[in-house]
Amino acid sequence: MTKRKFGTAIILPLGLFLGVIFWQHQKLQDLRQEHLRLELRLSELQESNDQKERIEEKPDPAKSEQIKNDQVELLRLRDEVGRLRRQARLAQSPDGKQKSPEPDETKADLEETPGPVDKFVSNARAVLAPQETLVTGGWKTPGGKRALVFVEPGIEGTPGQPTQVTIRSRVVEVPEEVMSRLGMEGLISEGKQSSAQTVMSKSQIDALFKTLEQSTGVDIRASPRITTLDGRQGQVSVFNQKSIQGQNYELGHSIDILPQISPDRNSIDLTVISRLQLEK
Repeated sequence: MTKRKFGTAIILPLGLFLGVIFWQHQKLQDLRQEHLRLELRLSELQESNDQKERIEEKPDPAKSEQIKNDQVELLRLRDEVGRLRRQARLAQSPDGKQKSPEPDETKADLEETPGPVDKFVSNARAVLAPQETLVTGGWKTPGGKRALVFVEPGIEGTPGQPTQVTIRSRVVEVPEEVMSRLGMEGLISEGKQSSAQTVMSKSQIDALFKTLEQSTGVDIRASPRITTLDGRQGQVSVFNQKSIQGQNYELGHSIDILPQISPDRNSIDLTVISRLQLEK
């Protein structure tokens, strides 16, 4: 074999080997660049997803208000269902025969309630700071006094746990002269459907009840405390059945409450529907 042929035999495999090495190196570089590109893309997608989650977590005031309004309407409907159920229980007379149901409690019906029982309703909504009390009602009762409803919510629970709301409520019948002396004429309602309301601080409530307890003719009806969750309806119901003119009627009061705690836990958006049923 000549030297030329021998050199060619050596160079060709070596060139082929070096070509493969170069191709592999270039391929490796391409793969590394592709890997880097994919990592960058993944990072961009993760950042985009994080931003989307932050946007979704940010409360929409309009949407939050709509949710609150829907919950208030649900509270009203549940209250109406409860009233209808009570009517259905009373519609059954002792002899097992059905009596005619009472008419729906529209505003006109409330102003001229048929039968021996007067019915009163109030609707109130307010944002309360800790230890504040919502006062509503102000109806004139058959006995000539003014009936007021006091609702005091309290926030309980620790961060990270379901937040509970404890509700303390009281119904108070106050003589007209005591209302005037205490400067509470703004809570007077001349009809049986009331929207009168005010918010009082703890010091104001403490001073008010100290005066009420020392005043003649004031009747304070304490209600049991209840506990509900943030955004969930709670109800206080204190009724007693009484036979009047041969028929059974429920006398007492019910208070439906829907609390909405603010994100910083410094206030409660409170919706209250109160009902009072008294013998004429």
